[in-house]
Amino acid sequence: MQREYDMKVREMFSIPLLKLKVEEDTDILHECEDYIMSKVQVDTPTQARFMNGPEKYRILEKYPDVRNTLMGYVRHAFHTMSYSCRFDISTSWLTINKKGEHVQLHDHKNSFWSAVYYYGEYDGEGGELDIINPLPNLTSFRPNMRNINKYTTPFTRVTPMKKDLIIFPSYLMHSVNPVTSDIPRKSLAFNIVPIDNYGDADSTYDTSWW
Repeated sequence: MQREYDMKVREMFSIPLLKLKVEEDTDILHECEDYIMSKVQVDTPTQARFMNGPEKYRILEKYPDVRNTLMGYVRHAFHTMSYSCRFDISTSWLTINKKGEHVQLHDHKNSFWSAVYYYGEYDGEGGELDIINPLPNLTSFRPNMRNINKYTTPFTRVTPMKKDLIIFPSYLMHSVNPVTSDIPRKSLAFNIVPIDNYGDADSTYDTSWW
């Protein structure tokens, strides 16, 4: 007879992945698509299509109403997590993944939080966002597992749907799987940074100093 042990698992730390559904109309972003395709930067035939040019990473400056709408959701999310300082969007860009295209593994430097907003129609065939679990990289051991669960999973997979806004810490490595649908995967990505003074004593940082 197998012995039963009195054991409780305490989950010490949590890495939040925030998902919100944007209710407002953001179809104005479709205006950029022809322009993006005319200035497309494709490293390989299977890479996603990014806009090129000096305005590449400041697309939301062209659409302040969309920017304000998304920041409303960001503020709500961060208030829920008890942040007391203010945040703002630093960089933003559009990505279009056609059938067979993907985005390679990467993180977002010089940013605190990152977000991706799926503004286009999509049927969920391929194009999933994979976010890599950073904890296994803290050790060189890789013991075999009987099964994958929330304690042992190597990544979290997010299937995009229209009007989803996904927010996650910028240090997390992530990638986009190849799109298998004839419907392109269209997304707006942006980075978020604190803009107030924060910290205290010799760890104080005040953005107004600069």
